Amino acid sequence: MLDFRQETRAEMVGLHLDLVRMGRGWCREMRAAMQEYVGDLKELWEENRKLREENERLRRWQLRKRGTGYPIVNTCI
Repeated sequence: MLDFRQETRAEMVGLHLDLVRMGRGWCREMRAAMQEYVGDLKELWEENRKLREENERLRRWQLRKRGTGYPIVNTCI
């Protein structure tokens, strides 16, 4: 009975180590895959920031052109 318990324990430890290794491999794969998207996201965030600044500049220009203090309401949603 003791031999069976020791063998079972050794197998369980081996399975646990296999799972840990698989998890580490999966983590590395996911990190590599996400790195591709992080670069793309940074570019999109920068582009969005520039577009927001341009929109704000155009709104201010349009308000000065109209000569009113009322903001232009965008009805397109």
